Amino acid sequence: MMEETFVWMVVVAWYTTHHVPFVSDGLTIAMSTGPLKLLFSLFFSIFKTQQIVGAVELAAKAVAAEDLLPHSAYFPVAIAPCLLCGFLGGCGGAFLPLSTGLKPIEEGRVWNVRAAFFAPCIYVAATRYFGCDLLDAKMGICLFRLLGEVFPGPRDAALAPVTAALYASTRVRSSVVVPVAKDFSLGA
Repeated sequence: MMEETFVWMVVVAWYTTHHVPFVSDGLTIAMSTGPLKLLFSLFFSIFKTQQIVGAVELAAKAVAAEDLLPHSAYFPVAIAPCLLCGFLGGCGGAFLPLSTGLKPIEEGRVWNVRAAFFAPCIYVAATRYFGCDLLDAKMGICLFRLLGEVFPGPRDAALAPVTAALYASTRVRSSVVVPVAKDFSLGA
C-alpha cells in the first residue's frame, strides 16, 4: 500500500464484508438493483481503466529508460511491452494463481478479457500515433469499458466482426463451448 494509514480501512472493509452477514447480504441485494449496479459498473470501469493505462505508461517509461539493449531504429515507441502490460493490467489477475490455467475463458469470450485486449490497443494507437491527449484517451477507454458492461447485446454485435477478423488473421480457432457433463463419482 502506498499509504499506511489506509491499511486499517482495508482491514475493516474486509472484515465487514466477510464476517458481518447482514452487511454483505444487504450490499449484494443493493448492488443488484439498477441504479447501484450502474454506479458500481462505473466504479469498476474507472478502476480497470486506471490499471490498464497505468500499466501501459509504466511499460513505456521502463522501455524508454532501458539502456542495456539498443532501441529499435524502425519504431519510435515500443509497442509490444505496452500492449502486454496493459493486457495483464486489465485482466492478469483472472489467471492467477497460475494453477487456474485458462478457466476464466473456457466458457467462451469473456468481456473483461476482450476489453483488456482492445483497450491498450486503442489507447496506444490514440496516444502514440494519432496525437490524442492522454486524459481524453483514458476517458475514452473508460467509456468503452462502461458501455460494454452496461449494453452487452450491442457490444457483442459490434465486436463480432472485429473478433472474427482477429480469429481469421491469427488462424486461432473461434471458441466453441461444448457442454461437458462432469461426473465426480468414484464408483460404478
